[in-house]
Amino acid sequence: MKKIISLIISVIMILSVFSACSSSDETTREQETTNVPAQSETVNEKEETESETETETETETESETETERSEDTFPVEVKPEDYLGTYYGENGVMITVGDGGTGVIAENGVEYEAFWIINEGEFVIWDNGDHAFSGSLVKANTELSGLWKYTDHMKFSADPSVVTEPTYSEPPYNPVVFEPITVELYGGFKITVLGAELFRDDEHGEAIRVYYDVENTSSESKIVSNEIITYLTWDIYDVAHCKNYNSEEASAFNDAVEPGKTVRCASEFVCNWEREDVYIFEIQHDLYRTADLFGAVDTLEPGNYTISAEFRMQELPAFPEGGLPEINK
Repeated sequence: MKKIISLIISVIMILSVFSACSSSDETTREQETTNVPAQSETVNEKEETESETETETETETESETETERSEDTFPVEVKPEDYLGTYYGENGVMITVGDGGTGVIAENGVEYEAFWIINEGEFVIWDNGDHAFSGSLVKANTELSGLWKYTDHMKFSADPSVVTEPTYSEPPYNPVVFEPITVELYGGFKITVLGAELFRDDEHGEAIRVYYDVENTSSESKIVSNEIITYLTWDIYDVAHCKNYNSEEASAFNDAVEPGKTVRCASEFVCNWEREDVYIFEIQHDLYRTADLFGAVDTLEPGNYTISAEFRMQELPAFPEGGLPEINK
């Protein structure tokens, strides 16, 4: 009987031990389950964290971009007064922008009245001829950039030192020998046409200069310009004299010549070097010019009142053999 009771007690103890172990394992598993987050929760938290990081990065990038933009030089509203001033371009071109939409365009020293407007942000200045500039302001009252005469890109600066000097082609040089022509004009002048040459005038324009000696054969002092007038024509057209005297000989046209003395003079005209026409140079006595205006040349006293010579642009210079002689004083 005692054996049976002992066996029963042993079985009960063994069962108690197994029960305790089972309870301990379940507790441990519950604790592990509680401490380790679910996979779906971990993924969501990771995505939220990345999203927050990206948002912060984008915010920082946008902030940096805004800072960079504020530091960049962006076009601001341009006021009309920002254009005022004088600007220098290439090849002798100059623009003066004045108040009230008026200004000046200059090319090779010749000035033209101009007008300007701002049309949808574009600055335009023009004259009544073929000069015009359209472009934009690079720096207020300092620099312009755009198209000159609608085709050539050109920059203008308020600083003339940055402007390149213009280059000009040399006149053609195909010299021929010219036989001097001498005529004693009515009133006491003996004139000899010596020849001609091509040159650029003080405005860089194409021009021709005709040389002639004027000898006073009268008994009184005479001023050359009071006695004669000069012309240059091609076909039926008169060629304009140069605006200014470009040589001592041209200035001598206003000199007085004493009796028995000779002065070398020159007449200078604007011309086209490429023309193949014959140019006719003519000197007229002042009396002849007046009579011709009134159609009364036939009323003049007998005598020589004109002298003329022909020149071709493609044959100049044309001087006597050996060149221009010394003045016979």
